[in-house]
Amino acid sequence: MRLTAPVKKFSDGFSECDDIFGRKKLHDTIMRVVTNAPDKSLVLALNDEWGNGKTSFVKMMSSEIINNASDKFDVIYFDAFENDYQSDPFVSLTSKIYSLIKKDEGKLKNLGQELLAVGKKLGASFALNGAKFAVSTLTSGLVSGSTLEKANDAINDAISSPIEEYIEEKIKKSESELATIEQFRELLTRIHTKSDKKVIFIIDELDRARPDFALDLLEKIKHIFSVEGFVFLLVVNREQFEKSIECRYGNINARLYLNKFIHYWFTLPKKSIFSDGCQEGYERSTLTQYLFTLDKGNNLLTGNGSLVKTLAYLLETNNCSLREAERCYSTFAVMTEPQEINFYRHDIYLVAFGLIAFIKVFDQSLLIEIGRKSITLEDILARLSISTSIMSTAEIHYILMLLNYHLSTDEQLSKAEMRERYAFMTGTTGRRVKWFETMSEKLEGFTVSR
Repeated sequence: MRLTAPVKKFSDGFSECDDIFGRKKLHDTIMRVVTNAPDKSLVLALNDEWGNGKTSFVKMMSSEIINNASDKFDVIYFDAFENDYQSDPFVSLTSKIYSLIKKDEGKLKNLGQELLAVGKKLGASFALNGAKFAVSTLTSGLVSGSTLEKANDAINDAISSPIEEYIEEKIKKSESELATIEQFRELLTRIHTKSDKKVIFIIDELDRARPDFALDLLEKIKHIFSVEGFVFLLVVNREQFEKSIECRYGNINARLYLNKFIHYWFTLPKKSIFSDGCQEGYERSTLTQYLFTLDKGNNLLTGNGSLVKTLAYLLETNNCSLREAERCYSTFAVMTEPQEINFYRHDIYLVAFGLIAFIKVFDQSLLIEIGRKSITLEDILARLSISTSIMSTAEIHYILMLLNYHLSTDEQLSKAEMRERYAFMTGTTGRRVKWFETMSEKLEGFTVSR
């Protein structure tokens, strides 16, 4: 039984089978900005939480451009996380452009050698900028005060000579370096002019890359690669990336810093379970759609609407990602008998499955506390972001009933009012049925990483 979403190449672009969330509209919007924005060079950013499908979107976008707009655009996909083992992003970015030129046996063929020649000069200059100078190791005998004083001149010479030589070299070559940068930028413009295409450079996983590499890459884009005809689309979790900026530069306004580099921001569209269309039943929320996509071929959710609604509600109210929805679904798939889910016909069983699966992924410690009855109902609801003022669905009502029933003492359940309220849960015997414990046992023996 498949536990996770299949890995796809998305080679057909925004095809009906791949674009399950209807995100081609966002692609069209981005391409409209790329085509019509008055700025000669553009830096765009796609911002969203981890695990919400940013990489899938830009891979579909790449294929869509290659398949349907290759006469107007070239597209380059670059994974910053995969390349952050390198010391300088300049070489990585330039190599991608070189590969693009080599694929074109016509108009751009002769520009490859020029790019290599200028790129080598500039890359060597950046490597020199980042070089670290070592001071000769001193023997342990020099640590005493008298000996150290005697060696003072030697130490000063050892420290200052390479640094002074480096500064002198930089002063001499400063104009030459600026000229090489300008030559490189002019060459990029010629690539655009000669091909008569804009180059869309997608930088994925920027927030996951090594912080110094990611920030150096951002600055290289701004100062070296930002030329007419080149459009960069940065794929980030903005909040996390701003933390990287603050880590490197200290107490600065990271949001303002980013806005100096980026012209337009975009976010993946999502349908909320609380939208009118989803509430009235003629649309599926993004999370609901994804759960059904994961279930394709397994048929654990088909016909079990209360289970899906419970999961979708808890995932959305707790601002969870598609990846976390996938983790919740995986708990069913690794049960001893997954198809057992389909044998339970009363909605409260299905709500119980959904509730426990979510808590197992979202907060394993909470599941333990509930099992031990060492927590109040109010605290449970607060940690699950469940508002008792929202009683619009049967699923929320059942969640409250389940938790109340589980936390009540035998004495409380024996009262006439409680017996009447929970008659359908206790059956004809009137004795407590261990609903929560029974469902928990079916999903025990493992924990799930978020």
